[in-house]
Amino acid sequence: YDSTDFFRIIKITLLFIICSMALININVAFAADSIATVIFSKGNVIAIGQDNQTRPLNKNSAIFNGEKLQTNDGYLQLRFSDGGLITLYENTLFEVESYQYSGKQDGTEKAFFKFTKGIFRAISGAIGHTNKKQYGVKANLAVIGIRGTEYLATLDKTLQVSVQSGIVVLSNQAGEFSINAGQSARVLNELTLPQLIRSSGNQQNRQQTKKHSKGKKGNHPQGSHKGNQQNTAGHHGSHGQSNHAPTLQQTGGQPIGAPPPDKGK
Repeated sequence: YDSTDFFRIIKITLLFIICSMALININVAFAADSIATVIFSKGNVIAIGQDNQTRPLNKNSAIFNGEKLQTNDGYLQLRFSDGGLITLYENTLFEVESYQYSGKQDGTEKAFFKFTKGIFRAISGAIGHTNKKQYGVKANLAVIGIRGTEYLATLDKTLQVSVQSGIVVLSNQAGEFSINAGQSARVLNELTLPQLIRSSGNQQNRQQTKKHSKGKKGNHPQGSHKGNQQNTAGHHGSHGQSNHAPTLQQTGGQPIGAPPPDKGK
């Protein structure tokens, strides 16, 4: 080779190295922005970016801040970087408004979501256990806050929340209302406090309700709230959804995909 060919080869080699490093940096930045991973998906489920561009979601797909997650005839389960799990069922629209977790509890962690319609089940991670004020799911009728929790939420014309463990606090213009494990409550509108509803299939809860109904008037052990309204226990169902929806499961620390809700077959 003459000197011209030698320098040409050097330039091409340097250009290749520079392009490779740029791609590595892009991939690192892309990975750093990822806040959750799809661990199970089925059917037509998509993510809608802040630029309104859509992309299909499959197992191992990354989830990013600001994305709307839409399940049409499918469902998916997500694992967030703080260990939290969320399952979205059919015809659900759920948005990640602001999420941050650096891998440690340094006061900057936060998880705020927007729930527009459908059904989702959640098990809180480190954020929901250590920094409760920095976790919230905003629905049009109330904001869902937690205290180390597994819960199921359904939103159509009303908002219904069923708690399996921990405590959920619903907040709206009427005040705050706490829902304990084994209880379900429904919010009719943003101006009224939730009402406890009978949870079918929960024999223990029904027995407790019957037992306490014999106590003193004005004693409401099945829930508590800050406001002027009293808790009332209704006898309404949950549209046949939450009682049949599966629980999130963890076996050996690894979550497994939950089947879609039973549609009464």
